[in-house]
Amino acid sequence: GTESGTRKYGGDLTYRLNQPWSVGGEVFRQENLSTGAVRDMAELRGRYAMPGYEVFAGLRHVEDTLGTGEAHRSEQLFVGGKYQFTERLTGRIQHDQTLSSTDQSVDYPTRTTVGLDYRVTKDTTVFADQELTRGDSADTATTRVGFRSAPWTGAQIGSTMEQQTTENGSRLFATTGLKQSWQITKRWSADTGMDRSATIRQTDGYTMNASVPPASGGTEDFTAVYLGAAYRADTWSWTGRIENRHADSEDKVSTYLGA
Repeated sequence: GTESGTRKYGGDLTYRLNQPWSVGGEVFRQENLSTGAVRDMAELRGRYAMPGYEVFAGLRHVEDTLGTGEAHRSEQLFVGGKYQFTERLTGRIQHDQTLSSTDQSVDYPTRTTVGLDYRVTKDTTVFADQELTRGDSADTATTRVGFRSAPWTGAQIGSTMEQQTTENGSRLFATTGLKQSWQITKRWSADTGMDRSATIRQTDGYTMNASVPPASGGTEDFTAVYLGAAYRADTWSWTGRIENRHADSEDKVSTYLGA
């Protein structure tokens, strides 16, 4: 539903200068064909990666122009990194700092995210993230804890418990997911999976646009099941997927084909 009447186009490029250093950038435009709103985003970044740690930094420009002509901008400096403390424990941090105090884009506020990953076994990792945002429209705090697991070849299980606190209320919800991929032959592969989100507790609040979820988290409960297949030849490839999604607001069957 959030993609209805939306056109997006852009590009992403990364160039490796040498073994530890790389530079890159991304640009895209997103148009809402029903309201006339346009989002332009441009980002330039550099990364230094070595065994056991990496750091990155960059600049980002986002401008949202509404159908009325009103504009909201975010000029951001972002820095972050990842460090492997031990064989099992890895830490992550990223801070996006908006350089102007006014006209901030609703989806690009000042944001700080700190996280830890702990590898319990070869195939299972427990993780925790704390995210804080500060913007014109809202200040939020989001906590995520959960695990990711690959119990057998081609499979991945994920489960999280998330607590969101904003100036409009608080929400506690759980998300679980399972996906499985099979390499049938050298050219054919298939995948299937399930995602589910359930709200445990939610206080009253409001939303600016019922069709668009917030930048962090979701707004309704849902269960989605999908089945996909792919074929890869020497110079071309084909993918297909069918998904059945049952949510509070609607039931939907979607088919995606690409080549």
